[in-house]
Amino acid sequence: MSAILADLRRTLFAPATIVTLILVLLLAGLFDVGSTPSLGRPFDYGYNSGYAFSYEYNGGFVFWFYVFNGHGAPIAGANLTVSVPAGGNSSSVPAVSGSATTGPDGRATVTIARNDSTTEFTIESVSSGGTDEWTGPVGATPPGDVVPGPGTLSLVDSGPYDLTPTMLLFCPGPSGGAPDGPSLEIRANYSAPDPREVQLSLTPVTSDVTTYVIPRGELPLSSSRIDFLLLNRNGSELAGMSETPRELSVVPYNQTFWGQDLLEDTNQWGFVVPLVAIGLGYAAYARPRSSRSLEPVLGLPTTRAGVLIRRYVSAVVPLAVVVAAAVVIEFAIYGPVSGLAPALLAMIWAGLFLEAVAFLGFVFLLAHLLRSAGLVAVVAGGVAGFLAFFVSDTIYLVAELGHTSTPSGALGAAPLWNPTQLAGAAIGEYFSWLGSPGEGWSGLPSAGTLFGSLLAVTAFVAISAPVVALMLARRRD
Repeated sequence: MSAILADLRRTLFAPATIVTLILVLLLAGLFDVGSTPSLGRPFDYGYNSGYAFSYEYNGGFVFWFYVFNGHGAPIAGANLTVSVPAGGNSSSVPAVSGSATTGPDGRATVTIARNDSTTEFTIESVSSGGTDEWTGPVGATPPGDVVPGPGTLSLVDSGPYDLTPTMLLFCPGPSGGAPDGPSLEIRANYSAPDPREVQLSLTPVTSDVTTYVIPRGELPLSSSRIDFLLLNRNGSELAGMSETPRELSVVPYNQTFWGQDLLEDTNQWGFVVPLVAIGLGYAAYARPRSSRSLEPVLGLPTTRAGVLIRRYVSAVVPLAVVVAAAVVIEFAIYGPVSGLAPALLAMIWAGLFLEAVAFLGFVFLLAHLLRSAGLVAVVAGGVAGFLAFFVSDTIYLVAELGHTSTPSGALGAAPLWNPTQLAGAAIGEYFSWLGSPGEGWSGLPSAGTLFGSLLAVTAFVAISAPVVALMLARRRD
């Protein structure tokens, strides 16, 4: 154990290791803070946003509005206009309109003085992102009765790639005050008798704006429909919305720019992480072997195989920590795609770490095939660069030189053996597990076959390369 700790300290404090760690921290965005898709991008009205309203009739209509962005937070400064055409139930009733602007809390009130019992309303909401309209009938109700309008129940994002989508509920009470005893109920497979039926009654609604976490884990994926019902204190239905489990899993994850940013960023780390492994492998084994500084160690009671194993462990341990730090910094804290769900972070880390281990073993193997440590680093880095950036270009070039059409089969099969894309394939597999295949994600690798193939290829290299290096180390080469 003392020998392994000594090798670990030697590897950690080697100049090549220090340079590699500084490079990783810089590339992970420590000094270039990026924006998160959910909180950093401008969620203007009309794009990943919406409005909800309720109304009350009391000699006219009073509308209470709430305008929100893609994750349910209020939007200030949205202009709302409610217009009533002339006529209604009586041709003598003139056209009327009212307008208001949302405050910092995203709320606004519009009053229409109209004695018509039922009519068509046009609601227009305008902000810096665009204009949205809703036209529909509203009916007179006894004074004090509040009627929910469209948007009262709205699915919103709880965060980029979060495991639990949330639903926004807007439910003011009489005169726009506190809700008057309503409750929210979720039903799945609600068509009795049904042994798979699930009915979840949530706590009473106590605030006019509430976000509820949708308990996907408690809802059967076999459901054909999931109903969200806003119930009055007497159990009557005030408003409702229906979704499917598939739609619930897609809602937080199907934004094209999120998926594309995540995939591109992960593929870039599919090249950076091998460089980290190469740097640690160079510091731990390739350079000492090339400079023959391992020879005095062999005079101690040890073997060449024992030295290789200890040096390999001394590189694997910091490699796991470095990759984890890079993933946390880039995808959970500072990078351009941040705040991912823990399970997705774990998938990205596992894919990148396995790829890094494969390249680390490759460096140890090259150290026994090439005498120069610098040449080992150049060859390993060239392989990483070729796999990350030049596979498709090379296929096109070969086809061009051979005066043939580009082999589509070769292009389609190229990702199946490219370890630098393992983390990207893991992302596709993650969303497949959630029931979302990622439609609309430009460039997203398909899950299943691709992930299984890359996992097998990368694991084979990660295991076989150090084993072959170990076999060569047992010889006095």
